[in-house]
Formats: sequence, structure tokens, C-alpha cells
Amino acid sequence: MESKKHERSALDVLREHVENLDPILHIVTIDETRFDRLVGELPAGRGRRDPLEWNMARGHVRFDTKVPMQTLETSPVSLSAAIDNWLDQDLDDRFLIIKDAHLALRDDPKAVSRLKALASAISDPERDAPLATVFLVSPQRCAAPELDHFITIVDLPPPNTEERAGIVKHESDRLARAGDRIFGEGNRDGALPEGVLDRIIAESRGLGEYRIRKLVRQALRDSDLARLLAEEKKQTIEKSQILEAAPATTDMRDIGGLKSLKSWLKRKAGVMARLPEAEADGVDRPKGMMIVGMPGCGKSLTAKAAAALFGVPLLRLDVGRLMGKYVGESEENMRQALRLAEEASPCVLWVDEVEKAFAETAGDSASGGAPVGRRVFGHFLTWIQENAEPVFIAATANDIRILPPEFLRRGRFDGIFWVGLPEKKDREKILDLHLRKRGKRLERDEVERLAESTEGFSGADIEAVVNDAVEMAFLNRWIFEPHILFYCVAENRNNAERNKKIFGKYEAAIKDMGIRNASFSEKGTSILVGRRARRIFRREAPKPLVTPGRAAPPRP
Repeated sequence: MESKKHERSALDVLREHVENLDPILHIVTIDETRFDRLVGELPAGRGRRDPLEWNMARGHVRFDTKVPMQTLETSPVSLSAAIDNWLDQDLDDRFLIIKDAHLALRDDPKAVSRLKALASAISDPERDAPLATVFLVSPQRCAAPELDHFITIVDLPPPNTEERAGIVKHESDRLARAGDRIFGEGNRDGALPEGVLDRIIAESRGLGEYRIRKLVRQALRDSDLARLLAEEKKQTIEKSQILEAAPATTDMRDIGGLKSLKSWLKRKAGVMARLPEAEADGVDRPKGMMIVGMPGCGKSLTAKAAAALFGVPLLRLDVGRLMGKYVGESEENMRQALRLAEEASPCVLWVDEVEKAFAETAGDSASGGAPVGRRVFGHFLTWIQENAEPVFIAATANDIRILPPEFLRRGRFDGIFWVGLPEKKDREKILDLHLRKRGKRLERDEVERLAESTEGFSGADIEAVVNDAVEMAFLNRWIFEPHILFYCVAENRNNAERNKKIFGKYEAAIKDMGIRNASFSEKGTSILVGRRARRIFRREAPKPLVTPGRAAPPRP
């Protein structure tokens, strides 16, 4: 199911900007082959004369053949020289294409100045200006303040279903014709079954043209399409050096306590598993969750478990990697990270310790505007509201007092949860979990006594106690017994005092914000809510509709 954002094709987006008579269109893409094809598919009218192209590899070249327009004995023409040449030509109905623009303009002030003069000539309302368009093509945005007045930035959407179908068919036909050369005469004809081609078209959403063609080639040798798709998306993420493809190896069973949060996530997983059907029935696409609270109490673990529960990749956004040294670089890094997340969708985007972005970038930026962190995450919040792709946000924070109110307002996330220190029953589950992982077992009454003695301990503290006890028994060749655990608890008692002090600082803010407890631990709140809900359901709920083929649920 195509999202609304991508119903318009890249060709429609490009045509609209050309018809707006924008003097400079900055095309942010790494897929130059796709851009060339789109320019060639623009309807007759603007750009009817042969486009003029300059690139760093070969200088001034013919657009269709990429052959240099000067003899090979001479060095490639510099960009400033090429633009100077264009200024002296009749540019009416011309497309002027500059590739590798971010590199070419970075250290060439003369080229920037001449490009500014060219843009002024194209857009001058006082004279009969030529109907020309300059395309700057690069994988990242150019930092040239002198040109900001003339530049319109265009982020081409990934290929939609129709475009993907054309790419897949073209590559499949090409491989079928070249089958003997690829596989040896008579071995294979290079053709893929229609069912495989249809799956590639449907499941390659978000991938660029080059990677879709590569996927078709790989499918000839490997029938595991799901693995190939996952590997292609992982490659895209790792090459960005902004996002990290984290292993989603944690299971919900690896988390002790947090009953309410786990139940909520299972409900969201049901929607994600049947997203097209759910959206058609009026169910909103899950946006994500915000988990705030005590360090070491399972926030990051829950983010990892959510990806495993949904059966989708887990992408980690490191705030520190976003911050660049050039003006506008941090904002561009955030835009690129979110674009990559869209391309890798469906996925879980894990933003760990999100409050650090506000704490570590305080003060004015070099441009004298708002603090960099607020601009970056202002863009992030806007994206959360407008994103139409199945990207589930898992944001975590320790100190919620730093976060601005707009970050936590209703509607940003589907749910905001507070993770505090585990209560006795949760501590019992955490102890059981870590003892089982290490092949150890205690009697129930011993686990209960240990849970009582670890009041004020976080989940991470309890894990450290179990690990220390197992390690001590191993090194001393002791039989593993409860008194070793009690000894380690006593050794770590200072952690409980530290945790209580931290909790005291957060408690007032948590109550003021009315944040939902991830464990439903407020002295019977879950029981009362459940009883009240059942009473309301009996009194007010209509008779349940019967789904064809399924029995109606019994009334409670």
C-alpha cells in the first residue's frame, strides 16, 4: 500500500518545479542515473534543446553520452570556466546540470559567484530572461549562502509502485537478453518468475533505482528475497554513518515487569502486522512511544524488544553523530537520518537519551539563530506529525525536566510511559529472569526474600548483583547458594540510596505531567480501572459485531 506522500511520482515533482520557473533546483540524490532518466522523460517544452552538463570527473560533457566536449588531451574544464562559457551562450529552453555540486562549490568561490550571476540573468524580470533551469545534483545539500535566494531544494521521493515496476521489468528484460553472457551459454536464460518480480516490486519500497536493479540481479542466484531485502536496507543504513542498524535480539520475555507497557506494545504489534487492512478500516498508523524515567530500568531494552515483537529492523539514531561543525550540517544530518528511516520502513527508529540533544547544544549557533539542538529536533517533531511511512519511534529519556513541553504534548507519540524503580513483584520476575539466563535456580521463598532485600534497586542493579554472585561462586568454586546473593546485595546497597535520590528529583515532574506508569503499579489502579471498564462495557457497549468466519466474543 503506497503512502500518500509517495503517490506523486518523482517525475511529477520535477515537472512541477520546472514549470514554476525556479532558476536553480537543488536535487538531493545519489542516484544520478535515475535523475538523468527523469530529465529525459520531462514532457516537450522546457529543456527541448540538448541539456548542458558539468561533472567533476570529466568536466563539460554531453548529457546523453557523457563524452567530454573538449579533446581528451586537455584537462577537464573547471566549473567556474564552464559557467563562464554558459553565460555567453543562448540558454533559452536549456537545462544546465551541475553534478557533484556539493564538492564543486565548496572550495570554488569564483564558481559560486558566476553561478549567482547566471541565476540572476535567468530570473531577471526587467529583461527578456532566457527560460533556463540550473540543476545542482548531489547526495547532500550545498552550503552556499550566496545562492540561498535562488535555490529551491528538491528531495525526490523514492520510486513509487509504477516506477518500481518499470525498473524491475527493464532490468529483468536486460538480464534475460544477457543470460548467456552472465551464466554461460545454455545454463540459464536470466528470466525470473512473475511471482518473484511482483514481490520485488511490492517489497522494495524505499530503495533507490540502483538497489532495486541490484536486487533483481541477486534474485537470479538467491531465492531468499526477504534476506536480500533486509541486507540491502542494512547496507544503506551502515553507509550513512548517521544511523546504526542495531540487532533486535531482545525478546519481551527478557524484560521483567513493565506489564502495562508490554501489553500496549503487543496491541501496536497487532496493528503493524496488518497495517494496510487496519488503515483501510480507519485505524491510525502507530507513530511510536516515549519512555522516560530511571536509568537502568529497561527503557533501551524495551526499544529493542519492540523491534523483535514487530518483526522489523531496529535503527538507532545517535544524537552525537548528528551534530556537525558547519552551519546547517546538523539539520541536514537529521533530514538524511529520517529519510533513511523512511527508506528502511517498516522499522523501529530508536532515539536513545533524546534529552541530550537539548542539554549539549545549548547556546546560539554560528548563524545566531535558535540553539542547534532545538532546530534539529523541531524538524524531528514536525516529521513525527507528517510522516506517512510505517516508522515506529522508540524515544527514551532519563531527565524529562530538560525536555520542552511541546515534545511531550498529546499526539506526538501514541503513548508516553514512566519507568520507575521496580516494585517487589517485578523484582522477583527480574531475579528469576537473570538466574534462568545463567542456569541457576532458587526456591520461591528465597527469591521473595531477595526481592524484599533489593528495594530501591533498578533492573540493571539486580542483574549486576546476580552476575557478581555467579562470578564469585565460580572463582571460589562454591556451590551457588542464596547467601552469596545476599552478600552481593549488601555490597551494592549504595546503589539503592543513589536511585532514591534520582527518583526524588523526577517525582514531582512525573506527577505534574500525568505520565502513564509502565508497570500499572499504583496500588491496585489496574484492578480498579479494569472493574470500572467492565461496568461501563456492560452498561453502554453495543452488541459486538460478528466477523464472518469468526464467533463473536462473549460479553464480560
